[in-house]
Amino acid sequence: MRTDSIPFNDLPKTLRDAVTTTRGLRLKYLWVDALCIIQDDEADRMRELPRMARIYNNAYVTISASTAASCHDGFLEPRRLKYKPIRLPARCPNGKTGSVLLMHDVAELRDEPDPIHTRGWTLQEHLLAPRLLMYGPLRMQFSCIARTRHDGGSPIAFGAQRSVFPDVGKSTLFAVKYGGYMSAGRTNKVRLQGLLYRTGLMRLALKMTDETPSLTQMLVQHWADIVTAYTARTLGVPNDRLAAISGIASKLHRSELGDYLGGLYSTYLHVQLLWRRSDQQLLLPRPKEYRAPSWSWAAVDGAVSLSINPDDIDRFGTSIAVPSILEYSITPASDTDAYSRFKSGALRVFGKTMSITGEVEPLTSQLLVPSTYEGLSVTKDAIDNWEEDSTELCFLIILEYLGDPSYTRIQGLLLQKVGEKSYRRVGYFSGRDESKCEVRSRWKKMEISIF
Repeated sequence: MRTDSIPFNDLPKTLRDAVTTTRGLRLKYLWVDALCIIQDDEADRMRELPRMARIYNNAYVTISASTAASCHDGFLEPRRLKYKPIRLPARCPNGKTGSVLLMHDVAELRDEPDPIHTRGWTLQEHLLAPRLLMYGPLRMQFSCIARTRHDGGSPIAFGAQRSVFPDVGKSTLFAVKYGGYMSAGRTNKVRLQGLLYRTGLMRLALKMTDETPSLTQMLVQHWADIVTAYTARTLGVPNDRLAAISGIASKLHRSELGDYLGGLYSTYLHVQLLWRRSDQQLLLPRPKEYRAPSWSWAAVDGAVSLSINPDDIDRFGTSIAVPSILEYSITPASDTDAYSRFKSGALRVFGKTMSITGEVEPLTSQLLVPSTYEGLSVTKDAIDNWEEDSTELCFLIILEYLGDPSYTRIQGLLLQKVGEKSYRRVGYFSGRDESKCEVRSRWKKMEISIF
């Protein structure tokens, strides 16, 4: 192990560029995860992973090589702009004559996200950093708690600055530069990806005061949005599913959220249980190694959708029937890390269930569940292999919106029986207009445990 020095030319191109950037910023130290964590030493990884949140959160600045697909690509290369900016004369509202710079909105020139935005680990690196210096293929970006700046100007919604240039029309190809960067033809809606990369988790923390209305709802919804964005990314080691987001989970965790349950928080647990495989995500085999309880999104691979608006729960109907969560438990794999790895977990609930028999395909040993069943739309979580010809399944209602008699909506979990009153999650279901379902009389209340 080299602890004294590493010759500069022995470093891969991306790391050499990082050293050059660090020296240019007149900083003395550079922390690189690939060098500071022994990648093939599980014991060292377990020691270092819990420190990730503190490292990124306390760093002076995080350098992000957006276009580097590997450590050999580098990021300090001349940019090749397809379209050059055009400067035109313009008259300002105060009567003075100046000029504007018309340039392509670089975001519209990129059909695919930069490599760094497809990797799971980099999400928390960006969110936890108080300052982020990002080197992209077409521009450089600096973000901090206060604002974001690009080498082509700063992003300001076009509509917010229309009064500055009343005679400038919208353009889908160009943006106007005048004391900032105005994206033409874009709405003022702040999308999740923009929020994550421009403001970071530190900006969210500024809003967290005891006087903030519905603080708990806001926290749960932000977590749901983060999970949805995170699971759409890829991991080199699939079993890092929780570890790669553990820094965000620990940073976001406040007493209002209750206990951390391997990807979910105990507050508003009902709605968090209703994650489902994303529509664009193909079915993947269920992981063989245990990561989290089956009711957590971390128990499966691929993109999931966790869409939550707790306020809608109160507005949807006159009342809501939900199961009683009698007890929950979770056991971390390590006494020193309550966010990265888990070895067991369980839920004990009392609610409305309906038992059915699931058929198994003889050749593939896969469970055959129709996409619709008695008016219920079913989404399987993963590909499971079964040894029996059939298996006992159970629908468990998690949320039942009781509004207008002509319109009722239910959502819940599809479970597989693994023992006496013991189940594991294998899917998600939803149904509308329950009054037309011919199964109302088959719902029975009972107490079950889900592992």
